[in-house]
Amino acid sequence: MRSRTFKTEVSKLYWSRYLSRKGEAALANFLINKSRIVPFVYSRHVSYVEFARLKKRQPIYINLIRNPVDRFVSLFHFLRSNRRKLKNSTDTAWLKKNLTECVLSGDAECAMSQEYSHRRSGQNPEFFQPMTAFFCGHEPFCRRFNSRPALQKALQNLELRYSVVGVLETFRKSLSVFEAFVPEYFKNIGKLYDKARNKKVNQNPTHAQPPAAVKDILARRMTSDIELYMFAKQRLHLQFKRIWPRPQRRLASSTAV
Repeated sequence: MRSRTFKTEVSKLYWSRYLSRKGEAALANFLINKSRIVPFVYSRHVSYVEFARLKKRQPIYINLIRNPVDRFVSLFHFLRSNRRKLKNSTDTAWLKKNLTECVLSGDAECAMSQEYSHRRSGQNPEFFQPMTAFFCGHEPFCRRFNSRPALQKALQNLELRYSVVGVLETFRKSLSVFEAFVPEYFKNIGKLYDKARNKKVNQNPTHAQPPAAVKDILARRMTSDIELYMFAKQRLHLQFKRIWPRPQRRLASSTAV
């Protein structure tokens, strides 16, 4: 199998997700400079940057999303995982917070409030960002939960600016679409995944699923994210149909592991 002729970089900036206009321009220039000699793949938790407004060449944008409720539950437990407890050891009450009680009591952390954040000593604030914000951009209105303008902007950007938005719940299908639509970076990705799919990484052993009633409450608190997620699922399915007019059963029914 031929080696890939591009470089990759994964940013360690996990919580600096909203940029000023100056910050957007700096990120765009960084990516352009990095890709002058060899194609460059950059992964970062950051909202969409509109390169056209900066009069810069548009890069290939991709993303991978998951069910919004599961995304929130996962982050809630990740922030309290064993490997992070020593860093938060002075905040005992916060570490022991129960997800179900958090949702039912109206706790700000589980109320989908853009005003909530958790600050560790010496670190940037940690917060649950609306999924729509990643696709909407850096304007203040993009940061609000269940904002119709933010959702409309996010849907427009997803449809027009992103080559592929994969879905975790249909991960193998997503890889097939990545390979077909962005082959210069994802050639043979399906075969590579199939060879390595039994390896389990980035799992939180203390992660427990809340009751269905709690999940229903969470879903009602993030209606815009749910709508964006369903749109992305449908778009991915249509892309998949274009490359597999008669989808192979194994690909069509496989899910993430």
